[in-house]
Amino acid sequence: MGSSPRFAWWRLGGFAVLAVFVAIGLVRPETTMNRANPLSAIDLVIHEAGHVLFGSFGNELIMFLGGSALQVLVPVGFAASFALRRDSFAAAVMGLWAAYNLADVAVYVADAPLRALPLLTDDPDTHDWYNIFSSVGHLEFAAPTARALFALAWVTLAIATFAVLWSHLPRDEG
Repeated sequence: MGSSPRFAWWRLGGFAVLAVFVAIGLVRPETTMNRANPLSAIDLVIHEAGHVLFGSFGNELIMFLGGSALQVLVPVGFAASFALRRDSFAAAVMGLWAAYNLADVAVYVADAPLRALPLLTDDPDTHDWYNIFSSVGHLEFAAPTARALFALAWVTLAIATFAVLWSHLPRDEG
């Protein structure tokens, strides 16, 4: 915790603003796909880098999964790094980022049967999750997978919020 109660309230206030931003993304998931949002733009770069990184394994299915995987794994990795250094506040902020990305991926997964979201290319056949589910012959898994990812996003948001509140509770020094 910070060196003064005022610092703690500032941190809690900042976290609350971020948590509300993420919650809006979970309640109105279409907002996560707004590429005018700076966080979404960063996530898009990470997503595309995941295709390059995982594509180096030489398997097309892994390459398609790699974009969404890296998009979630980057904030989870940062959260783990901060947690190992016992910086629960920074870890929780990274948890918010992970929750936001889980919602973003869930929107993309849910779109697999429709392929209606705007992609970087004009070719709807480049839709990652359409290709993933089609390659295993189960496009009908898109909706339940998206629901599971949204649920995980809510759980991640709750855990991050609990961690921040817990870390800011007054402690008995005796």
